[in-house]
Amino acid sequence: MWRLFPMLLAMALCEATRAHATTKGGMGELSLRRLVSVEAQGVSPCITRPDGSAPNLTLKYESVFLKDGIEFVNMSSLHLEPDETGTWSLHCLAPVALSDLYFDGDLVLMVLARSEDSQVVALADERLSLKNVTVDLQQEGNESLRVAWNEEPGRNYLVQIWSKPVSEKRNAPLNQSESRRPLENPSEVREVLEVSGNVRCKNGLCVYYSLGRIDAGDYAAEVLDATERVFQSSRSRWNKVDLNWTGLAIESVAIETSFPGSQGLVKTLTATARWSEGRLAGEEGFKAGFKAVLINHLDRSDVLESEEGDCLPLSNDGCTVKDVQTLVDPTGGGQVTQLDLLLTQQEQSISSLVSVEDLHIRVENIGPGSVLVSWETSAVTSQFLVQVLPDKGIPPNPLTITCGSKASAPDCFSVFDDLFNGDYVAKVSFEGAVQTTLAVSFQVENGGVECQLPFEDLAGHCIMVDAVISGTWNEMKLFCHQLGGQLAKVDELEFMFHFVKYIRDNGIANHNYWIGGSDTATEGEFVWLDGAMVRQGTPYWSYFNDTQRPAFDSSRNCIAMSQAVFHYFVDSACSDSNAAVCEKVAEK
Repeated sequence: MWRLFPMLLAMALCEATRAHATTKGGMGELSLRRLVSVEAQGVSPCITRPDGSAPNLTLKYESVFLKDGIEFVNMSSLHLEPDETGTWSLHCLAPVALSDLYFDGDLVLMVLARSEDSQVVALADERLSLKNVTVDLQQEGNESLRVAWNEEPGRNYLVQIWSKPVSEKRNAPLNQSESRRPLENPSEVREVLEVSGNVRCKNGLCVYYSLGRIDAGDYAAEVLDATERVFQSSRSRWNKVDLNWTGLAIESVAIETSFPGSQGLVKTLTATARWSEGRLAGEEGFKAGFKAVLINHLDRSDVLESEEGDCLPLSNDGCTVKDVQTLVDPTGGGQVTQLDLLLTQQEQSISSLVSVEDLHIRVENIGPGSVLVSWETSAVTSQFLVQVLPDKGIPPNPLTITCGSKASAPDCFSVFDDLFNGDYVAKVSFEGAVQTTLAVSFQVENGGVECQLPFEDLAGHCIMVDAVISGTWNEMKLFCHQLGGQLAKVDELEFMFHFVKYIRDNGIANHNYWIGGSDTATEGEFVWLDGAMVRQGTPYWSYFNDTQRPAFDSSRNCIAMSQAVFHYFVDSACSDSNAAVCEKVAEK
């Protein structure tokens, strides 16, 4: 009987309300609307009249919730702040707290407006599908609060952070920002510190970070389900913050870009740190594992987290966060530039937060052996150190680049020439909030060949000249191959000039030298070992019958540079014994 009575009463209220509004010419039915942001003080009109105007706030408002047409709960105490039990509520009116509702499912919400004589003069109703979530709030440093909850697919969420400040003194935080004005009666005042934008959930988990100085007091998080017209909310318990966290000085950040196969680009961030002044490196905690969190500065629900203990910032390995490229600008969709890096160790209350800039370094091939290294301009600094580091061999000299303002030149760049074929890493380093290095791997395929002993660079060619060892053309071809090269291809006038000058300067010009051309395959068609045709005439060949050309003698099938004719080309018998010019070629 007692279960049936509330249903009959609710039905009677509805009928009486509609009749009263019609017969007396009252306000008529109200309309519920979304509550996007909330103020702690005063009445927030989340209901309106049908024409969109504010309702009569001198009336007394109540809410009734119907479950399956039978149960209802009357909540006449209307308030906004998170309750003490950590249960959830639904926003409406000023708004309404549903701390007594512990179920998910479909409900009907009615908001009743009563006059001074307790007559119902207007109502609003809305069908709701409640989705309860469990909200967890935890502190992760003097400047960071983490809110997390499990995602209900298809729902849209916002986050509010609440505080109950206290008057006790506290240690100074890492960020010496201006403190808030003292409250006259802080124990009774609850305030909304921030309201997030739309939260993006990943892999079924929703996370939001509140960053900035934390004052002494209790804090709670409220997750607003904004899927339907009336916001529903789930709340965490109140948590007292600990203001005695130890700071960790983040020394350097490196962001490396790679291109593993068909996966597209992959970015990995590595951070290293040291103890702040006053703490020794040998103290407990040096080997303790930290959690690294990389946060999108434009959307603090777009984060990447490592597991607790997954990184060691005080070691040489540092802390690593993968897939940095997945953090995107919520307005434009491209990769975000501004990031926040948090390193935290819960057990020992160690934490630090710094800003990081990812300026998206790029490398473009602009000519044989030449690359353009470019990156976005920074608002923090105009000075950059640029390096191109080969996988093997000696790197070219680093460049110091000064860039203009972001408005006048959105990109900075530097050019490196005369690079050999091989694998490289381009690095751009700068001093922002933390020492930062951006790196990207690339290859040079159209440059020169890296010279290592016994080879040496000569006019962009890696050559080795041995005037002591001699043999037939085939023997010297094998000799060069065993050294990692082949008989030289002399098809450039500049190379030929520098070779002749080299052997004269080194006192070895009194020898004949085999090079890599022959017509053994087809008589009269001289080709290099790579299959390219050997050029005829000036300036390469010596004179034969007053013409600079081969003798075209079937017994002379291999090319030598002869000391008898100032080291011009002659076709010689391949069985002759000569020294060799070996050239190292790029690996394919």
